[in-house]
Amino acid sequence: ALITDPRIPFDRRVFWAWLFFTGMRHDEAAGIRVGAIEWDETPLPRFVLRRQASGKPLKEDRRGIGLTRIIPLHPALGALTQRWLAEGFEEMYCRPPTPEDYLLPSTADVAWAKPRPVRTSLKQIRRVSTMLGFPERTIHETRNTFLTLACEDAPELESIIERITHQAPGRASETYKRSFWLAKCER
Repeated sequence: ALITDPRIPFDRRVFWAWLFFTGMRHDEAAGIRVGAIEWDETPLPRFVLRRQASGKPLKEDRRGIGLTRIIPLHPALGALTQRWLAEGFEEMYCRPPTPEDYLLPSTADVAWAKPRPVRTSLKQIRRVSTMLGFPERTIHETRNTFLTLACEDAPELESIIERITHQAPGRASETYKRSFWLAKCER
């Protein structure tokens, strides 16, 4: 419902879809530029995650050596993103997107040159969760949901899924695969 309910503004549904379908952290998704999506890649379009919206290296890149994560675009996410770029962006910002634009910029003002702030997104997801009759959600739960459901659905791909969400396999991703997260996903 968070990515399909028409009562929710289109930009939020697309942003939350990026979080749910990729397992990215908020600041990683907020920093995506329109021109950084590699639509011609096969078998799936992809996005190469290099930095956070703040310009800082990825959290896994503690030594600042330029680690990246390659994130494939699920076909449903690709279709939703293409619809956003063809219709939604221009409707919201009164002009077509350019490759340098943030894919889903801040909605606080028309200064589309700013990334979407985490506090605003957190307030929005909590408000919408309540509106839909769900328990209050957090932005980070989208990451937990992605990793848990992906590993449950395709355990043979677990190492690939971990590379999408964490630069190196390790203890952090184990937290998301515990049964209590699966129970939260089902609520």
